[in-house]
Amino acid sequence: MYSLQVRALAEIVNSAIQPLQNSKVLQKVGEGKEEWARFFIERGLKGFEKMLETTAGTYCYGDQVTMADLCLVPQIYNASNR
Repeated sequence: MYSLQVRALAEIVNSAIQPLQNSKVLQKVGEGKEEWARFFIERGLKGFEKMLETTAGTYCYGDQVTMADLCLVPQIYNASNR
């Protein structure tokens, strides 16, 4: 169960949040890209937070750093600078 939940959390970041912060994707969107990216990044993070309601301890899954935490940290940093 542990590895499936950690993988699911990491994949929310990898597939629903990170690509929307990719400069190539944002270039393709063109005008209004910041608002577009912000909308979908926030949506992905809300889904992530919903999952954390059942998995979180000190970290995303329990009290040890997992791949989910390692995937999340740079995306939070990048999203906070938008």
